[in-house]
Amino acid sequence: MYKIFLNNLIISPCNNAPSNNSTIQQLNNSTPFRTIITAFIAIMTCQAAWCNQGFPVCDNPREAIITVLLQGYYQAEHDKMQRTQHLLNGEVTDLYAAPVADRILVELRDKKHFNTLVTSGWVDLHEDGTAAFQLSAALQEEYHIVIKTRNHLKTVSAQPVCFAGTATVAYDFTTSDTKAYGNNLALLGNNRYGLFAGDISQDGFVDINDLSVTIDQVRQGATGYLPADINGDGFIDINDLSLVIDNVRKGIGVVAPP
Repeated sequence: MYKIFLNNLIISPCNNAPSNNSTIQQLNNSTPFRTIITAFIAIMTCQAAWCNQGFPVCDNPREAIITVLLQGYYQAEHDKMQRTQHLLNGEVTDLYAAPVADRILVELRDKKHFNTLVTSGWVDLHEDGTAAFQLSAALQEEYHIVIKTRNHLKTVSAQPVCFAGTATVAYDFTTSDTKAYGNNLALLGNNRYGLFAGDISQDGFVDINDLSVTIDQVRQGATGYLPADINGDGFIDINDLSLVIDNVRKGIGVVAPP
């Protein structure tokens, strides 16, 4: 038996214990070489596809609904998000079927030891901000909910959320900045809140590194499903650049429990 971990995302049978290790583990001397190669290919395929691995679900799954808005995607006039665009046969079109706007990584982290990852999975984020998914009913503690995307700031729930019982777990990041740890949410309009845009490098800050990438791609006239496409419309242009500049000026960065 072996386990594979990629960027804290578990790619293994669901009865394996979770870990926050980001390396291949438990490949011992008796592990067939073909198994090791298969594991490596699985990692590379997952990484190239921006990871579509969902939550590991065992027996008796339970429902969860997280509501999250992305600053770059949010369209206040419609009170919903732009659906992610990409290039197909030279034309810009929806990357995902409606109503999916993009995909997000949802993590559950230990309430006392935040650096301990309990479980995680990639889920569809709809235009209205809802992300519904199933996870194991064996999760019966309180956990911090962490949201990650390809180009917005990692954001943590203000308090650990109770997952005890069998009822659907719901958490809404959009109703107040107090729903995030350290009040670390952007006011979007319509009295709704969302994740700060612009962390292209995913280093926990919106800074000169993100700005330089965006400027370069604006100059190149880059198009497609790229992290610098902050608003998801398929083009890297002044609209994306202005969002990054604004958040660089604000000194935006991740706020999380110690």
